[in-house]
Amino acid sequence: MRFLVCYSEVNPCPEASTAWVSMSEVMDWSQLGIDPATVFYVISAGFALVFGSFLLGWGVSLAIGLIKKL
Repeated sequence: MRFLVCYSEVNPCPEASTAWVSMSEVMDWSQLGIDPATVFYVISAGFALVFGSFLLGWGVSLAIGLIKKL
């Protein structure tokens, strides 16, 4: 994806000051709050959610199995 940006503070922007840039050139990951610690936190939270759901389902199935044996 490409964006048309203006490199001057004049409004309207003169054509000599415009350029097409890619999204990776426009975005600054650190200004968005995306750093290695945040990525690690998000991956950890996702893993914990999936693993916790697995354990909850496993526990419920064990409880149902014990109840059926009674």
